[in-house]
Amino acid sequence: LLNLYKKYLFYIIKQYFLYILTKTGEEGNMEIRQLEYFRAVVEEGTVSGAAKVLKMTQPPVSYQMKMLEEELNVQLFFRGTKKITLTEAGKVLYARSGSILSPCPTSRASACATASAMRAGRQSSAR
Repeated sequence: LLNLYKKYLFYIIKQYFLYILTKTGEEGNMEIRQLEYFRAVVEEGTVSGAAKVLKMTQPPVSYQMKMLEEELNVQLFFRGTKKITLTEAGKVLYARSGSILSPCPTSRASACATASAMRAGRQSSAR
């Protein structure tokens, strides 16, 4: 029964995140960079470690994590003295943010390659 409850709770949290992530307009103002910062914090284990990787100072990263938690209206981390630990909601967001962010670099690279090919085509036709 407890396992079933956990699965149901996980499903509800997942659906809530999907709803928040797909909202548009002023109500949902989550930014891609917040998700990138969130993933860096999780992967580094600390906000200061994430700040170093992101080549930033620690306060803006902490602020963005606070804003993300307020936007989602849920706690994403348990902040310990040495490392952060993800809450269940944080685990769901981490998994979901990976699938959201993974197309971004590919899309940028694809757009750049297309633009380069178009420029090359224009230059060769101008000769």
